[in-house]
Amino acid sequence: MLRSAKGDWGAATRRDGGRTSPQSFPAHRALVRRALTPHHRVGSTGLLLTALRRDAISERQWLASEGPEQAERSLDDLLAHAEALSGLPLALEPELVARAVEDLVLVSLFDAEVPSGPAQRAWRRWKTEQPYGPVTGPRDAVSEAKRAAVRERVLRGDWARAWAVWESRTRAGGLA
Repeated sequence: MLRSAKGDWGAATRRDGGRTSPQSFPAHRALVRRALTPHHRVGSTGLLLTALRRDAISERQWLASEGPEQAERSLDDLLAHAEALSGLPLALEPELVARAVEDLVLVSLFDAEVPSGPAQRAWRRWKTEQPYGPVTGPRDAVSEAKRAAVRERVLRGDWARAWAVWESRTRAGGLA
């Protein structure tokens, strides 16, 4: 497991004292940056994205000791988080995007402790506690749908607030 080094956004410190390189995990970083930044998504070539996905899956298999199917599911979740994050105001600021990319990649690959930890946990909670599922009968379909919609709004709100707190703390600490 990695722990982020305070103020050093290009690398992280492992518990054993080793460091990751700012150039580590290039396919993950490129894909997350593309998902987070709308202008990267527009005009992206299929061949480039296919190659980046293939490379990211290989990185995951090696770094996280995941099989190909699990690596693909993990990568899809990482990219879904980045795409959801692209809808928040922080995605308009390159410095915040760079920091968010690092946090997303480190948490996804190593379950690292990062400054955006509360937002990362809120994302997991949002994705695992979504109240969708089979309705138990025709009479309760409407009430189940209403409860599910309320729960979805609560979980998404918790996630968005956690990223807003991270953004405020990052601003207060300086954007390096």
